[in-house]
Amino acid sequence: MVMTKLTVANEARDAPQLSNSLTLTDTIASRRLLPASSQKHSIPVLNCDRAVSTTIARLRTKHLKRMKISPDCHRSHRSCPHCTDTELSPDHIFGCPAILAKLFRIHIDPPHQLLYSTEVIDVVKTVLKTFGQI
Repeated sequence: MVMTKLTVANEARDAPQLSNSLTLTDTIASRRLLPASSQKHSIPVLNCDRAVSTTIARLRTKHLKRMKISPDCHRSHRSCPHCTDTELSPDHIFGCPAILAKLFRIHIDPPHQLLYSTEVIDVVKTVLKTFGQI
């Protein structure tokens, strides 16, 4: 029985190793080869202050400060300071007339794509200036 275990162990060790076609190094290398506009920047890579990184995370996850979730899974948000009778939802933040002109000066892309672009810090600073902490 001991001989059988040693034989199986030796066969396994001597067998040609199968490697994954995509390793972590390959993943990182292929990500670096992407054009800058299609890369999704992670928050630690951006090197920004805490208020900006928190706001980026909240906008990307659509889980804003002071958001309430009712038992029937309906989300309610605080009211928009610039629009009457409108909740400050993640969709409204990028559709509010108070911020559209400012965002247009930064970039022409659709606003939700800006959260994953190189201009994300400028976008979030604009959101913070317009709406405060969200």
